[in-house]
Amino acid sequence: MSVEAQVDDRSASIIADMDWRRGWPVAERLGMGHFSDLTGWQLTIFAEPDSTIRFELYHATGATLNFSTVQLEFVGAPQFTIGLSWGVDNHLCVINGVLVAHSDQSLPPAVTLPMPGTRPPLDFSQSNAGARLKRREDAAKLSPRSGHRLRTLEEELAFLKSCRQQLAGDIDAITAGAVHRIHGCAATLRATIALGGRNFRPLLQRIAGRLDLPLPIYAPVREEPPLDPSFPQPTESYRLQVSHERRAGDAELDLDVWLEQLGFSVGGKAHNQNELVRLIADSTASHFDPDSDPALDRLESTMVFAEQVSVPMVRAYTLVLTSTIVGLADYVLSEAASAGHAFDANRANPCPE
Repeated sequence: MSVEAQVDDRSASIIADMDWRRGWPVAERLGMGHFSDLTGWQLTIFAEPDSTIRFELYHATGATLNFSTVQLEFVGAPQFTIGLSWGVDNHLCVINGVLVAHSDQSLPPAVTLPMPGTRPPLDFSQSNAGARLKRREDAAKLSPRSGHRLRTLEEELAFLKSCRQQLAGDIDAITAGAVHRIHGCAATLRATIALGGRNFRPLLQRIAGRLDLPLPIYAPVREEPPLDPSFPQPTESYRLQVSHERRAGDAELDLDVWLEQLGFSVGGKAHNQNELVRLIADSTASHFDPDSDPALDRLESTMVFAEQVSVPMVRAYTLVLTSTIVGLADYVLSEAASAGHAFDANRANPCPE
């Protein structure tokens, strides 16, 4: 889900990209998203069996606002770019550029929505090639610290295989209800891919450099059309979708290029994806900081639906990214094995818990 939002005391607007994979229309009411901290507003979005989308809003003052779109039909698989603006006594909703709900206008009972993929994904081919070249150059400069030895590539691969197994186990455990495993998962994720601090050459990128491999992942980073002048300009942004499998409308980004992309912004402060990975791990996993960043507070208080269970967005983001890195690690390990490199995860030291 990618989201931008603008809020004040009694009104708000939100723009969200949603890739819907549950079929349309749905057989029963299904949750699509829940936002619990829009400056006093709570918003829950549902897909309804009658082919409509229902918005249910509650304000801390006790004010409520509930409304539905007209019936929605799609050209191709359902994908939503939802623009929603509301106040205590008014609302407006645009999906894929089509007006589908308005408090002051009568609309047809049903509309056919074009695919939002008319916004082409951005081309990162030059940046991707540059990231791969930089890793290869960095790998050629690898040297041990004084009094240390440089680990062999096979030893590094054993570390990666061990980390991959731990991350995959964390996903299974957290999904099954062992949510305390999110802390170790976030710490291992940071150690595996995040730049900064002492980790200038993270494990996955270091190995990819030694093998001269690309690290392709996919995200809905697209050309953004200008907003309708009447629609409030968003002041918050969540760009948290990523996968190791390509979906319609996704851009291909090298992992290091993706880490530089906007992840989240609130209150005029932007965090790229690398900063977001580090923020989550530093605050709630590796360090357990005594204070909390406002961006992390917002990610923890904003809820999204995952298989009909409402979970904090920070947890959903960590799991989605972890799944992506597990897929990327599988690719790197497979390429290494094909090139004749032997490695044994049982010989690797444990990854950080």
